[in-house]
Amino acid sequence: MNLFPAGAPGTFLYNQQVGVLVFCAALTLILLGNLLGMRRLGRLTPARERPLVSVLIPARNEQANIEACVRSLLAQTYAPFELLVLDDASTDGTAEALARLAAEAPRLQVLQGAPLPEGWLGKNWACHQLAQAARGDFLLFLDADTRADPRFLEDVVALACRARLDYFSGVPRQDAPTLAERLIVPMLPWIAHSLTPVPLIRWLPLAFLAPAVGQCMFFRRAAYERIGGHAAVRSVIVEDFALARRAKRFGLRWDLVDASPRLTTRMYRTLAQAWDGFSKSLFGAFGYNLPVFAFVWAWMLLVFWQPWIGLALGLLGRPPAGFSPLLALAAIVLQAGLWAATALRFRSPLLQIPLYPLTIAFFAAAAVRSAWRHYRRRPLTWKGRQLPVKK
Repeated sequence: MNLFPAGAPGTFLYNQQVGVLVFCAALTLILLGNLLGMRRLGRLTPARERPLVSVLIPARNEQANIEACVRSLLAQTYAPFELLVLDDASTDGTAEALARLAAEAPRLQVLQGAPLPEGWLGKNWACHQLAQAARGDFLLFLDADTRADPRFLEDVVALACRARLDYFSGVPRQDAPTLAERLIVPMLPWIAHSLTPVPLIRWLPLAFLAPAVGQCMFFRRAAYERIGGHAAVRSVIVEDFALARRAKRFGLRWDLVDASPRLTTRMYRTLAQAWDGFSKSLFGAFGYNLPVFAFVWAWMLLVFWQPWIGLALGLLGRPPAGFSPLLALAAIVLQAGLWAATALRFRSPLLQIPLYPLTIAFFAAAAVRSAWRHYRRRPLTWKGRQLPVKK
């Protein structure tokens, strides 16, 4: 018995497989374009300009992260910078850790967050307060779970000055020591590397295409003020995307860069944190557009699961009618190549490469939860605060 028939051209399933293969080939072209055209920290010589950089970190319940983050920034080789950390009403040991660090390093300025006003989300309000207190011409917002190489600020300034950028967001390397993290978090650099045609978006004036990574966002102060800063996106959960799209809409020089040689992050330490973290933001990243959102995640499941399911059914002696194993294998080879290229560039765990279908399934499930939460008006609690549901 032939477990793997040659396939039947012209049938619905065969044509669907062709579509999957064409899509994977398109993603490969995007990846190649990013390999050639996506800017990367560490590749430029230092700039002659030495502007004052304000490094701004909102911190709420970051006891596990804040000391490593601050110490990495205090060790920077770039001299004219100020470091401001805002304690946003933390209920763990964040305030005590910051007080110890400030006693050691006068460069560190610790701000106490004001009460959260109505209509604001916590992180947006914290970033707004930081920007108001900053003195620099360059504003660099970092999450408290990041850790910087000593040359990080030098390279940020070099990139901003030599490329004359008004705004850019950096994709950090994802530190993933546990199995759950290795399975989940590499999805973020993969999206930036394989789904986002950065050189094309850089050129096109279409604001809705501009993505961002909120863990690392750079602004010239004049550009930040021109787009209204965080006050303009005060109630938006995915404020990084909203700010990037405003930057494009205002005609500013935007970019998404590879910051992985100089910046590392550990986003989530448990599966539950990742589940809640991605569930709160996935639907918002699509502008709460349900038809587009549903199509994208259904298509992603089809693309990355269909070849494996078809081959598995063939091995069980029940190959689907019209299924082509050659097309399936070709799709799997391209898909594995996409994940391998991203893993090598962003130093993600290689274990993730053969497990990418499980990564897609996790994100699809989180996407369903994100949309369900929105339509059922089910808020999430994040870092001790209840997030409102967009009406």
